[in-house]
Amino acid sequence: MESDERKKRIGEAVNRAFSQERRGRSSARNVLLIVGVLVVAFALRETGLIGDTHDVKSTVTGDTAVLVADLPQLNLLGAPDGDTVLFVFSDYLCSHCRRLALAIDEFLEANPDVRVAVIDLPGEAGQSLSAARHAIAAGVQGAWPSYHRAMIYGAVPVDDADFVGLGGALGLDPGRLSADARSQTIADALAANRALASQLGIEDVPTIVVGDQMIVGSVDSSSLKDLVAKFAHR
Repeated sequence: MESDERKKRIGEAVNRAFSQERRGRSSARNVLLIVGVLVVAFALRETGLIGDTHDVKSTVTGDTAVLVADLPQLNLLGAPDGDTVLFVFSDYLCSHCRRLALAIDEFLEANPDVRVAVIDLPGEAGQSLSAARHAIAAGVQGAWPSYHRAMIYGAVPVDDADFVGLGGALGLDPGRLSADARSQTIADALAANRALASQLGIEDVPTIVVGDQMIVGSVDSSSLKDLVAKFAHR
């Protein structure tokens, strides 16, 4: 009971921090978001709030690595030349996707030879789409990992001004970030992501493709380790 109460208190504190983050648009607020990354990560890891709700849904046909290599924009975590590759289809506004992203970071700490390709699969409009557009735009300036983690570990910004402000706090060129996020190039990149997901039969996020298996849902770092060991080289 004490553990449950502790989880509840920390959860409420995290929610308050997220709500406060949304109230302003100043650079100072965005800097606090970055500092808060460590606090949120610690709270989630210590209380076990990262759930494991995955399902090995189907067998993947075709060479996913070859298909993914043709994407116009591809963002990677872990070892650039890692032999083991996870392909993760995700949306920043999906709570299970955010939990999975934390588990992936934990997994990569223990397995630095693994490569993870994160493929944005947002909704067709609104905050979800804006998050994906600005994250990919941050990658154009070589800052995708830091921008990605700032959103995963903190609250997703509310509107375009907040997305740009977050980029400025991370040292990006705000004007360029804004222009790139609205560009046809990034619109085409997201269209290519959706086409690939459709080709693979992916309908839900998060979905991980590892080896010849499609794993749908949130996975904790321990289960992820087991799944990689079981499927990666099949």
